Amino acid sequence: MDDTTVPNIGNCDETDAADLMKLENSEEIIETDKTFDSKINGNTLEKDDPYAYLDRSDFTSEKFKIEIRGLPKYYGIAELKKLLNEKLKLGSNKVKPPKRGNYWNWIYVCFRSEEDRLNAIKALNGYTWKSKVLSAEKANPAPDPLVKKRKQIVCEQHSDSQDKKSKPDDRSQEECLKDSTTPYWNISYEDQELILMLFGE
Repeated sequence: MDDTTVPNIGNCDETDAADLMKLENSEEIIETDKTFDSKINGNTLEKDDPYAYLDRSDFTSEKFKIEIRGLPKYYGIAELKKLLNEKLKLGSNKVKPPKRGNYWNWIYVCFRSEEDRLNAIKALNGYTWKSKVLSAEKANPAPDPLVKKRKQIVCEQHSDSQDKKSKPDDRSQEECLKDSTTPYWNISYEDQELILMLFGE
């Protein structure tokens, strides 16, 4: 508010001062809403980017993930964690088997920092465990499943709307109703009998 429209609070009684404070607060809310909208509009790419979560300051285990290959055929996840954290002292915080297939061949391991990840890659490359030589490399982060799902829904809605647009329906509402309830309403009884004889039930 500019000074010309704001009355002096010293000359107002308590109710006028309270009304003035409500007015100022409502303008702050409107201003806050505008900045919030501009932030949302400014980050439209972030909403659509399935990897935007990596740029946030929040911790995510996907930032510092490695892929270990050459694992033995029979081992337990707890056994692998014990190897990583107790024997090799690598400080992994999460072990993720792949979603599909057998995880005996390869597995993801997540760490808390880039330094821990690099140390793990150095320690695991060429390490022999249960007569198998392990190899480790940086793994790509997984896309955010919520953004992926949102994109899929938008694509489905877009294709549905395209299908609806491509099929113009010139029938009246009454004709549509008749077609959906009695399919042969516009065919004479004799023709219906003929169709029944030719094509069966």
